[in-house]
Amino acid sequence: MAAITLNSTEFKAQYSFFALTDDAIVLQYFDMASNFISTENYGWLNGDARKTALYLLTAHLLTEAEQQALGNSGATGVLTNATEGSVSAGFAPPPYKTPLQYWVGKTTYGQQLLALIKSKSAMGVYAAGGLQQSNIRQPNGQFF
Repeated sequence: MAAITLNSTEFKAQYSFFALTDDAIVLQYFDMASNFISTENYGWLNGDARKTALYLLTAHLLTEAEQQALGNSGATGVLTNATEGSVSAGFAPPPYKTPLQYWVGKTTYGQQLLALIKSKSAMGVYAAGGLQQSNIRQPNGQFF
């Protein structure tokens, strides 16, 4: 199977927010995204789903870089309190279980990526006619 490559014209058409971004910068962040998600087209995340995942992660990384360049701290969550004089704001932490979920949850592109990955990996594996959710056995012989 062929590896997924960046088509910057296609990327910019799908994610028009980056239409004016230089192709070399988009390629740089696509290469960075390929460190997290392999460009090799195999497994449960394949074909258009793998390309979409790579493009979403590229858009997420570009958005994060832009927010940092603008000086935004990237605070996310539900606003719990705010003060106008001497500027103060409080956020409830988002309902994510892992740091990875928190990181990708900071942008809409990352949230879409998380939803894509969860939808593609939601089911267990059928083994001997039963749904196996884990490969670890309990003392009674059943899987966790």
